[in-house]
Amino acid sequence: VDDNGWTPLIWAAGLGQAQTVQILVNSKADLAAADKQTGDTPLLRGARTGKAESLQILLTAGADIKAKNKAGQTALHLAAASGSADKVQLLLNAKADPAATDDKGWTALDHAMNRTTGDKSKLLEILKPVSPAPKVSGPATK
Repeated sequence: VDDNGWTPLIWAAGLGQAQTVQILVNSKADLAAADKQTGDTPLLRGARTGKAESLQILLTAGADIKAKNKAGQTALHLAAASGSADKVQLLLNAKADPAATDDKGWTALDHAMNRTTGDKSKLLEILKPVSPAPKVSGPATK
């Protein structure tokens, strides 16, 4: 564990190193360990910056799909904010709650709509049918 509380599993998940994630999971690494700065668990860090394959390993191992970081964000919020349609779809298939809100009151759809870079059309195509209506004064209009 480093000074920020990042475990090897948080690092591997965040870097999308699926093989390393699998080895660490097989070695009984702590799926619920959270870093000190953001409160991200391995699943949350993987949703933020990792790859879908690593998330699948963590979910299969029993990572908490409902876990939230210090900002109240779930893996689905972070995957949507990252712009990854693959991770969003994987998390929805694993029963992530599209209606969950973070500390700002934003859903994953709000985070997807707030993206200013990349193609968000695929994210919106996936999230709109399963999400509550976005906030009129929310991130899409700010």
